[in-house]
Amino acid sequence: MELPEGRFDGHCHVFDAGRPMAEGRRYTPGYDATPEELCSHLKAFNLRGALLVQPSFYGSDNSFMLETLDALQGRDDLSFR
Repeated sequence: MELPEGRFDGHCHVFDAGRPMAEGRRYTPGYDATPEELCSHLKAFNLRGALLVQPSFYGSDNSFMLETLDALQGRDDLSFR
């Protein structure tokens, strides 16, 4: 399925299941959702970028989100917020 050019994914997550997670979380992922996989997914559906949302299982630790945004900024082909 191909979407019209210029569309964004309005809600997506990236995470590393090996990183520390919040106590009392309701969900524990058994897999990673890497920035590289996100980029492949976006390109496969002809999306221009994505709005990244902090996974609840990280609690208030935003370090992986900030690392991901730093790594993804400056790309000519995709945009992230």
